[in-house]
Amino acid sequence: MPTLEPDTFFFIGLTEFFVGGWATDNPEEYGDPDDQFTAMLEMMSEDMGAMGHTRFQAIHSTLLTSSIRCSSCGHTTDPHHSAERTLSVPLESGLSGSNLEVFVAAFLRDKISGYRCEGCQKSVNVIRDVKIASPADVISVQLKRAGWNGTVKTKVGITRVLDLTKHAVDASAQLRYELVSTVSHQGNSRFGHYIAHAVGPDGKWTEFNDEMTRKVSPKAVLMPPGFKPVLLYYKRV
Repeated sequence: MPTLEPDTFFFIGLTEFFVGGWATDNPEEYGDPDDQFTAMLEMMSEDMGAMGHTRFQAIHSTLLTSSIRCSSCGHTTDPHHSAERTLSVPLESGLSGSNLEVFVAAFLRDKISGYRCEGCQKSVNVIRDVKIASPADVISVQLKRAGWNGTVKTKVGITRVLDLTKHAVDASAQLRYELVSTVSHQGNSRFGHYIAHAVGPDGKWTEFNDEMTRKVSPKAVLMPPGFKPVLLYYKRV
């Protein structure tokens, strides 16, 4: 098959995915982003073929590495590595109104209370620093809008460019990403409606609302009237 750019994959994938429909098995929660990704991949696999299927998965894999340093004795844990297809970012109320990069930075500096140090055996509060060891070509960010007490109303400034350079293990790497598609939700954690936006090979944005599609402006993508973005896909530039 011909080589397709990541944004072309998304344009094709979101068309099939949201016209075909997808729903979570648990009506009490928003759909899990990894389940959504898997469902979209299965819908696209027949058209992509085996090679395209493999490449599609590869361009979404982000390798994260993390370690914890004890504030009492200085003991540092061995690095922990994990391959992620989605960054599930909590929407901390104290950051309300900040742009997306601030929320991602807070997510990558995970605060742990009552951590028991392997070195001094003391129970301390620590910060786990998470770095990007191997960046994905396309990175997906889930905004966790469903909390234990209902829908999280924290405001997030969605930006067309996401700069993750300061979070890279390789200090010389430039990790800048450009928004290529979004999934937005209207309603609450128990019911509602999803729409999607994706930029096509022509650079123009399309809205997918069940079987209806229409061209929209970039502003309508960042602030869809009546909807809140829950999944954001960024392509590395």
